[in-house]
Amino acid sequence: MLRGVYTAVSGMIAQQRKQEVLTHNLANIHTPGYKRDEAIYRSFPELLLERIRDPQTSVKGLPSVPGTPAPIGSLSHGVYTQELIPMFTAGDLMQTGNPLDVAIYDADLPANEVDGRMVKPALFFAVQTQDGEIRYTRHGSWTLDSANQLVTGNGHLVLDENNEPIQIMNQNFRITADGEILVPTDNPGEMEVVAQLQVVRADNPYNMVKEGDDLFRWEGEEALANAFIAEDTVYEIRQGYIERSNVDPVQTVTDMMTALRLYEANQKVVQSYDRTLEQLNQAGRI
Repeated sequence: MLRGVYTAVSGMIAQQRKQEVLTHNLANIHTPGYKRDEAIYRSFPELLLERIRDPQTSVKGLPSVPGTPAPIGSLSHGVYTQELIPMFTAGDLMQTGNPLDVAIYDADLPANEVDGRMVKPALFFAVQTQDGEIRYTRHGSWTLDSANQLVTGNGHLVLDENNEPIQIMNQNFRITADGEILVPTDNPGEMEVVAQLQVVRADNPYNMVKEGDDLFRWEGEEALANAFIAEDTVYEIRQGYIERSNVDPVQTVTDMMTALRLYEANQKVVQSYDRTLEQLNQAGRI
């Protein structure tokens, strides 16, 4: 009987974890470039139940039944949350008019085959953290620090194609569709290139590990390719835009209600077992 309790409790824990993930997604609905997480469930290994036919341990008073064990069936022990996987579908682009807001448009990238399945690549900006580590992000709401270096809202340095910080001394800069940063020269109407945004392409973005501050860490075996020099990479950098999060508020709230109902259903199973055990306990005292 307790096996059913364990199964129901594991379901409650799994639904509680899913509710936490959905709540976190909903809290980041206005975070630019945020990629929602999906909770991936996995069932515990099933057990095979058999009725043992052993004449050495037959019930007293009953004839022994020789032969091999007779299978009864399998028993599941419930599910658990195996991992959280970010979904890399692109969010909608919203125009802000702020020259320091930059978004990546890569919706036209064709899917490619990775380990026998079709996966859509994703592009990312390269940034440097305060610890000197290189990380990747889709968060394009930037600013300039005291040294006129381009930084994210959390203070991470935006990098150029040579992994160097980008310094912009002229406020009238412009960013082209391929990521070149142009500033006016002394000659009226002329612009010069001062930097090239480092935009990398992840053919399998699921090798990206989500960290805090809207950052991702690359865990793939091969180094990420620079999207600017990749001939088959179709993308566009849009200045004055930000990418919204890909969280669907309606679907998220619906999923939260479903998780709550499933949690309550498992809870009722546990309560039912509890009442049954209590009745057995009382019967044993009579």
